[in-house]
Amino acid sequence: MNTSALFQKYNLSKLPELIFGKISWRRPRWLSRIIDGWTRFERAHPRMIAPAIIAIFLLSCGTAWTWNWYSHRPKERRVQATIAPVSITKLEKELKFPPLNVYFSDHAARLEDLQKRSLSGVHLNPHIAGTWRWSADDILLFEPKEDWPAERKFVVIFDRNFFPHHVRLERLRYEFKTPALTIAIRDLVLYQDPINPAVRQVTATFEMSYRVEPGELERRLEFETLGASKIFAAADPSPHFTITYGLHHRVAYLRSSPITLPEREDWLKLKLGKGVRASPGGAETHQSLEEKLHIPSVATFFRVESAKSVIVRNKKSDPEQIIILNTTAAIATRELTKSMELWLLPKRNVENSNTRPEKSETDEDSSEDERVTDDGVKSK
Repeated sequence: MNTSALFQKYNLSKLPELIFGKISWRRPRWLSRIIDGWTRFERAHPRMIAPAIIAIFLLSCGTAWTWNWYSHRPKERRVQATIAPVSITKLEKELKFPPLNVYFSDHAARLEDLQKRSLSGVHLNPHIAGTWRWSADDILLFEPKEDWPAERKFVVIFDRNFFPHHVRLERLRYEFKTPALTIAIRDLVLYQDPINPAVRQVTATFEMSYRVEPGELERRLEFETLGASKIFAAADPSPHFTITYGLHHRVAYLRSSPITLPEREDWLKLKLGKGVRASPGGAETHQSLEEKLHIPSVATFFRVESAKSVIVRNKKSDPEQIIILNTTAAIATRELTKSMELWLLPKRNVENSNTRPEKSETDEDSSEDERVTDDGVKSK
């Protein structure tokens, strides 16, 4: 059985149609015009067909060779510039604004410009007061006369004649961005007045990376007691705190109104909302800050944390034994002595003890002293 008979018997010619369906293609008009034009040209000039095909082939080969040569030809060496990130101005009594450093991949300075204290031909947009100078033939510095604004985008623009003729820069415009405003809450503590122990306040310190004008923190600060305890007096109006600004308005000190210890322990949350504006540039913070402080109750505010004894020598160089107490809050010495007693424990009967070896009288006295100092402190 031949192939044709096999196709007719099993109708295999319709198998592709059964699998893929009917597929029809219609050539576009532009292709039809090219084919029709080529047909007319072939009928009119039958002897020109072979030379035309050869010409098209040679033209294609020439185009491919030209593109390969162009893509592999030696490229012109260009100097690259890299802008280092601008750092935050260090908080000091006399502020020293950090410079902008531009590093080049090769020597880029004119010899006559290396000794100049101020250069022209390079610009900073937006403008900020300062001077440009070369610190080396491949390092360009911009020394500002004012602090950098927070979170601001700058563009460094070079003139074409700023560099020597043989120096080809990769591009003449470079962008960089200054750091954002950051705020940190430090030393959130419950403070007790050493002169008047009845006065207790919450204190905290704020550290900012840029200058902040008065009022920015006050409008976004708030206290919240997680257990809903009433620690502030009812007659005390909100916001229950005052802010004092320190060095260059980059440090702020918070002091709350006097608080009353609750009946039960609680937590106080200090929240700083987002949107605090920096003085240079007006950039705002994008996130809120929160810190929590444990507020003890009336019963747990004062307690003895530790007690230990030490031997010191007095003015006559005689050894004396003293007891050191560490407490969680200040207390008057007179009040403390009223609530303390020292107990002298009896000596141990070492002779009747079968569990430990016999000790000398010196060791026995030392053990007695240790018990008196470590275990003999009681509170009424």
